[in-house]
This record gives sequence, C-alpha cells and structure tokens, in this order.
Amino acid sequence: MSRLISWSAGNPASVLLETSDPEQIAAELAAAGCRFERREVRSRLLAEAEQAQVLAAYQDVVDAEVTARGFVTVDVAGISPESPGREPPR
Repeated sequence: MSRLISWSAGNPASVLLETSDPEQIAAELAAAGCRFERREVRSRLLAEAEQAQVLAAYQDVVDAEVTARGFVTVDVAGISPESPGREPPR
C-alpha cells in the first residue's frame, strides 16, 4: 500500500491531503516533477529477499528503466514500519 500525506508548511498539524489512491498520488507527485508507479510483487519473492534476488525477479523492469532513463546504478531499498530510522507520521 502507498499513502501520500501533505501537511501545511505554516501549520504542520493541518493535513492538506491524505490519500491511498494510486492515481491521485501519481497526479500530485507529477505536479511536483516526480514519477510514481506501483509494481505487483513477483511470486516467490520473500520480504527478506536480498538485493540480488529482487533485481533478478524484476530484471525486465530494471532493464527497461535503465534503457529509457540512462541509469548507471540500481539499488533496492526495503522500507517497512519496522525499518530503523524511519520517521513516524507527524
């Protein structure tokens, strides 16, 4: 699940937008010059999978992005509510 929350800069207690709708998230981020996509989890890929396993499972997606955007490095980041250093919601 993805969730986007936007707070007022002048009043951090004031939520301007909160949505889990992927289309709305994509539209809001596009207005800020960012791209948002979601991918279905590939079968047989565990949450604890190593970077090499994740890249192998999504090799076709990675190859397409590298070709389209000219990336020279690719990394995998696993983030969950239990991730160390993860900022709690405001």
